[in-house]
Amino acid sequence: MISSSPFTFITTTLSLFFLIQRVNSQLPATRTFTFINHGDFAEGVAEYGATYSEIRNEVYNFDIFPFSLCFYNTTPGAYVLAIRGGVPGDRREPIRWVWDANRRRPVGENATLSLRRDGNLVLAESNGVIANGRRRLVSRDSDADGSDGPYSLVFEEPGIIMYLNYSGELIRYADWLGYTGNKVTFTTLPENYVNSTVYDLLLKYDEPPPESSRDLNITLQKLNYNATYSFLRLGSDGNVKIFTYNGVVRYPRWEQSFAYFPDYHVRECALPSRCGQFGLCDRGMCVACPSPKGLLGWSEGCAPPQLGQCGGGGKVGYYEIRGAEHFLTLLVSADGQMTVAECRRRCSRDCKCKGFVYQENTSLCLTVPLLATLIREVNTSVVYVKYLK
Repeated sequence: MISSSPFTFITTTLSLFFLIQRVNSQLPATRTFTFINHGDFAEGVAEYGATYSEIRNEVYNFDIFPFSLCFYNTTPGAYVLAIRGGVPGDRREPIRWVWDANRRRPVGENATLSLRRDGNLVLAESNGVIANGRRRLVSRDSDADGSDGPYSLVFEEPGIIMYLNYSGELIRYADWLGYTGNKVTFTTLPENYVNSTVYDLLLKYDEPPPESSRDLNITLQKLNYNATYSFLRLGSDGNVKIFTYNGVVRYPRWEQSFAYFPDYHVRECALPSRCGQFGLCDRGMCVACPSPKGLLGWSEGCAPPQLGQCGGGGKVGYYEIRGAEHFLTLLVSADGQMTVAECRRRCSRDCKCKGFVYQENTSLCLTVPLLATLIREVNTSVVYVKYLK
């Protein structure tokens, strides 16, 4: 999935570092620079257990409180150009990596960061090969593994969409809909400009839809303190969160100021990864592992049934979980009204179908390609899970 335009997720304070932008004029040679990635590591505890070095010399540094430009690594010899948020003096909590340029393609020792005369800021290996970044938001695979995870955030018609990549199929699991334009920026603004102590966390669109009076801002959260130092992150679990640095308090300086799936039971259970591969979620907790034998105790080893190869000839059956929803029922339109037998046949004919949700009061059927987290809900909805008999 290719976004129609870049999704800018750094606050205005950080926009100085948004790589790489070509300019027409030539810089004087005295204004160019090249930094080589070598030297001592800095002190301080960092996210992901990373070690890091600050990019600076006697002439240049890239510090704008509380941010600094660094190389960090979690694997020896594999470095990421990143912006550090927080200061080493924040001893009681790790500094955070609020943006990175090349997590997908780390560089080695003696890599260079150069500002060239044509205005390009270029990150390159020691042999000259350029390590290009990209302009879309993709999750880490895990805190320990910086390679691409399955979740992405894309700006396209009809809004901002969150996708889960499941075996090459993009499954939309959350969104902000109803907004169009060429660009959307995460930013913070005071509620009023006269001694304001209330700040809004916003998604700001560059232009309204034609013939629309829609507000160009989506207000995500209001904070009762200065929220200028904030950044948006798509986590390895698929949740979109905002973290805000509050230098006035002693601890914690970094606060989670917003979450798309917050820590209350209905929304938290709607996060596909909440119960790992499989599980039944109730009030924010994974309470059971559904099986043909009934609801068993949940553990991280809970997994959906193995169905084997498509067309393998095995006979399939279904076991049911009454009073349950699938995370997609909160977002995706049903396949239509039909009998439960018709819904079952539809799923049985589809090799990608792992089960289906059937609403008995409306006769609506929704087949699903992924089970993941099921949501306990007191209603007439039943989840049917496909398995080999």
